[in-house]
Amino acid sequence: MNVLAHFHLAGTDPDLQAGALLGDHVKGPLKGELPAGWETGIRMHRRIDALTDSSPAVQTLLNRSDGDIRRYLGISLDVVFDHCLCRHWHHFNDMPLQDYSDRLFETLLPLSQNWPEPPRQHLQRLAEHNVLAALSHWQTVDAMIRGVSRRLSRSEPLVKSIDWVLRELPAIDAAFLELYPRLQSTLANEFKHPGAAQAAKDSSQ
Repeated sequence: MNVLAHFHLAGTDPDLQAGALLGDHVKGPLKGELPAGWETGIRMHRRIDALTDSSPAVQTLLNRSDGDIRRYLGISLDVVFDHCLCRHWHHFNDMPLQDYSDRLFETLLPLSQNWPEPPRQHLQRLAEHNVLAALSHWQTVDAMIRGVSRRLSRSEPLVKSIDWVLRELPAIDAAFLELYPRLQSTLANEFKHPGAAQAAKDSSQ
């Protein structure tokens, strides 16, 4: 899962939402040096990544992929899963996606003034380019994957994966719809997280 899913799975608590993004930047053991809510959000982020990577739905997709791109496919799938969440947003949240995005950034941008520079700039870029809502468009997915590829020593396999995920989008979409409610339910149980619990309940109706 990528940025939109991490934010959404964090529910409505600003501290957990902060941790959802900080999880991309804070590495190593958590030692209580950050606010407790942020660290809980970071733990949720890491748990989401672990559950996603180990899920049978994702493993099935990886097994269908070409050998040359399989090592890099998880990166592409994370971004495409955000695209799938956009496609099915109305099943998981009553608020229109653009309104959700606007409200999220209104909350987090002031809070981010207390963050280290890399995640603060990351959030600012997401807000300036309206990335969360723009992920509903394939052009944004393509651009994000290519952007990541330019930071790799071998960019070609990740770029090649774009054609594969586009061709396999129906299967990826089905995998997402299998995986995402399970993530919501697991987080609600493990973190006793009211926002995740309500989201999981809503998505099952």
